[in-house]
Amino acid sequence: MSLKYVDIGEMEEINLNDLIQDVLELLHGQMEQSNATIKINGTLPIVYANYKRLREVFQNLIDNGIKFRKKDTNPLIEIGTINTNSKPIFYVKDNGIGVSKQYHKKIFDLFERLSHDEDGTGVGLALVRRIIELHQGKIWLESEAGNGFVFKFTVGDLKWGRNEKKQ
Repeated sequence: MSLKYVDIGEMEEINLNDLIQDVLELLHGQMEQSNATIKINGTLPIVYANYKRLREVFQNLIDNGIKFRKKDTNPLIEIGTINTNSKPIFYVKDNGIGVSKQYHKKIFDLFERLSHDEDGTGVGLALVRRIIELHQGKIWLESEAGNGFVFKFTVGDLKWGRNEKKQ
């Protein structure tokens, strides 16, 4: 299976606050079952992207935060942006199991699973990376074993708060 041919689809202005609410509705059952708390830090910007694909990014990252939690700990997932001089950096942070630095790049590889205790195909984070790349962005990971994950990413040439459509 190759993610080389993932189609980005139609681009549009997306209010990320609305998109996150849609994702939370989709994951409601998992959140309730695991007693997960989702915290949105501040107001998220409007972006120019493909709605379905960007929803997949957030859904996958939040789902991983729920799935790869520490034993006997309720998942806490934070979503927000870091304002920079150029474009915002989006983040999804959790209090889960984390991963050693040696696996930071490998975790985005197709069919790579670092834990075989959970269901999954090893496609999710590879798909997330490909979607971000199709949006001319970058994704990276900050984590230490036992200290949760922080996935950070950019999306295209955004201006804080609102995108300008390319003519």
